[in-house]
Amino acid sequence: MRNILRNIGNEMSLMLRRPCAVITWLAMCFFVLWNFINNVNTAADCHFISQMYDIAYITTLSRWSKSGFFLMTFYPVLVVLPTATSFFNDTGSRMRIYIEARSGKSAYYFSKFAAVFFSTFIIFTVPFVAELIISFICLPASAHGDPTNCEFYKTAVEIYDYPFSELFINNRFLWLLLAVVLFGMVSGMLAVFNAAVSSNSKIKYAIFTMISVYILLNICSTFQSVFSLEYLTNYFLILRLFERGKNYMAYAMTLVVLICFSVGIMTAHIKKDELI
Repeated sequence: MRNILRNIGNEMSLMLRRPCAVITWLAMCFFVLWNFINNVNTAADCHFISQMYDIAYITTLSRWSKSGFFLMTFYPVLVVLPTATSFFNDTGSRMRIYIEARSGKSAYYFSKFAAVFFSTFIIFTVPFVAELIISFICLPASAHGDPTNCEFYKTAVEIYDYPFSELFINNRFLWLLLAVVLFGMVSGMLAVFNAAVSSNSKIKYAIFTMISVYILLNICSTFQSVFSLEYLTNYFLILRLFERGKNYMAYAMTLVVLICFSVGIMTAHIKKDELI
């Protein structure tokens, strides 16, 4: 167990220092900083706290965030960019040979997939957690303005449709923190799915290790219109906060299928390598 944890730590250290991971990290920080500056400028134009928007509604992951719009536009690429070539780069590498010789092939694959998940989770949570902390320090937490400019009673009714609505009412910060953690977990699962697909040794070009999630998300985006579903299937809307028409049970089941698929591929690789 200690060797596996050490392998995961080493893999994460390598992944987070790669240029693609640094680029993704800087991109996340850019989107967060852009949104924060825009929020500060908007608040500065208000003369009364009652005119300011609720912090919960103006974070980067909110549906009303301009920077969040561009983040979601590039999300299918950004979510896999830090770890897409993990297996591709390891083909015939001394690091892989060392880990397999020391801990076994199963430990290598488990460490790799775990490192992909946690590395992606860190990149897609830390900037947004920092945004929450800075926003609650610099902006008035007592502001409860609504970007929709709807009547109060309509907004109050919609709040009870939010997931964990009681937490949202009692503690906005914890609700937003939970939303960021879930966003990071979903991003990590998508990265693991991409890593599982790209672990195929027949892939000859690195660019092909980055397209599985893009294809998956765009295919799913068509389901609502093709199958006349009553809930959202477009990742662009699902991953943004406060969009209406979501089916969380369907999304959770989809993630479970992706996890099972990834575990199945990992198991197949282990059995195949043990036969060689």
